[in-house]
Amino acid sequence: KRAIYLADQAQVENTGYDYQGRKELEDKLFTTDDPELFNTLINKTHADYLYFPILQKPKVDLSQTLLSKVFSNSVVEIWKI
Repeated sequence: KRAIYLADQAQVENTGYDYQGRKELEDKLFTTDDPELFNTLINKTHADYLYFPILQKPKVDLSQTLLSKVFSNSVVEIWKI
């Protein structure tokens, strides 16, 4: 089974899915610089991996969180939660 937390806002808007809570949590995840708050928030997603383009990297220093990097290149990073 393959599930994602929030990937394409336009698609979920078109389907009428209530995504606002997820969007707010995602915004907090990517803007906090507090590792403890980040860990608390990321655990609420029940996700297994965090995938993001390098240009949209979270503000927090991920090496100070509970995550471990599993992949990176010049475009994206993937971290195991």
